[in-house]
Amino acid sequence: MQVASPLHFMGTIFREVDESHANVEELFNILKMRSRVEEPLNAVAYKPEGGEVEFRGINYEYMRDDNQPE
Repeated sequence: MQVASPLHFMGTIFREVDESHANVEELFNILKMRSRVEEPLNAVAYKPEGGEVEFRGINYEYMRDDNQPE
C-alpha cells in the first residue's frame, strides 16, 4: 500500500494533466478558426441610442427537495 497509493495518485495527476493539455489544444484550435461571416467593407458602426427593457408576467419560485414551493 505504501507504494501503490502514491503511484495511483501520480497516475491520477498524469491523467488530469494529459486531459487538460488536450483541452487547451482544442481551445487554441477553436481560437484559430476564421469566422464564416465577413463584414462588408462599407459597414457602418452601430451606435446604440437609449432604449429600455420591460418584463411583464415573469414569475419564479424555488422548489424544495420534496417538490413543494417555498
